Amino acid sequence: MTRTDVVVIGAGVMGSATAHWLAANGTKVVLTEQYSRGHQRGGSHGDSRIFRLAYPDGDYIQLARQSLTLWHHLEETCGRELLVRTGGVDHGLAAVAAVGGALEQHGVGFEVVPGPTAMDRWPGMRFEGEVVFQPDAGRLQAGDVVDSLQDLAVGDGATVLFDCRAEIARIGDTSVVVTTERGDFEAATVIVAAGPWVPLLASRHVELPELRITHEEPAYFPVRSASDSWPVFVHYDASERSSFAGYGMEVPGRGVKVGLHASGSVIDPDASERPSSGEVRERLAGYVASWLPGLEDRPTETVSCIYDSTPGEDFVIDRRGRVVVATGFSGHGFKFAPAVGQLVGRLARGEVDSPPRFRFRGG
Repeated sequence: MTRTDVVVIGAGVMGSATAHWLAANGTKVVLTEQYSRGHQRGGSHGDSRIFRLAYPDGDYIQLARQSLTLWHHLEETCGRELLVRTGGVDHGLAAVAAVGGALEQHGVGFEVVPGPTAMDRWPGMRFEGEVVFQPDAGRLQAGDVVDSLQDLAVGDGATVLFDCRAEIARIGDTSVVVTTERGDFEAATVIVAAGPWVPLLASRHVELPELRITHEEPAYFPVRSASDSWPVFVHYDASERSSFAGYGMEVPGRGVKVGLHASGSVIDPDASERPSSGEVRERLAGYVASWLPGLEDRPTETVSCIYDSTPGEDFVIDRRGRVVVATGFSGHGFKFAPAVGQLVGRLARGEVDSPPRFRFRGG
């Protein structure tokens, strides 16, 4: 039995950000990951994720602002560019009122651009009405982010164990025992940040909300004209205030990565095969043909990732006794990783309570 302060189960972006914050603040931490470093079975791998401040909801705007400061600090600490600023466009019939209104309320600078002007400015895209342009948005270099967080955590004294499945064996009054393929660990607190595997690991110990685990398949589409400018973009569904239909970002050398939000099939995350959906690919190609005339409408490459989504797409970040859970990031959590890591770390150290919005079922 090895004694430590905290065990973190799951070394995706959230678990790695948490381990980094804990180690940097003097906490003895063990981070475990059931797969190899850089694996592609979860939701943190690859070359790109969107960063944006533009949300129709003030809670997420505030969390994104905190994260932006922390992303810059992380870049300074690791000496790598992690966030490439491109600006971001939100469009759809609900976007200007919902997103623009929320940004204005929280004092975030943005620009409302008329549709024809927007199509002149970004000729690779088609718009329906006015759009919101927010200049702080950009592309997070996902694989570099996770690598940097893990390297910094190790540099500050964390133990990181890959190819090491872990589970909660016993919870006592003063400690928790986590058993792994490398031996057992006794800690004051265990953090379960294993994305779609959280229900398997934590549902016996805490009452989680329903999580929908889906296999998502964004794809890369070739750019027709190298002179076109591509901000990151989110296209809101015309029928719902906060639901978005399509999203994307340019990745130099690969084209524009485009996805349909929460469009995939429900899966078992432990299944060895994750079948590709021809229907989703056709819908994605149709979306590109309709809304992104600056792209070829057939992809060069499809990407596999997993969403762990709550019914309302709000995150689950809370503590019960000696168990802290971070999950339900619903396909839009990566951008918040440094702020979430800090919050989860402080929960584990007993310094804060969870914000009401992120608490387990029952408050």
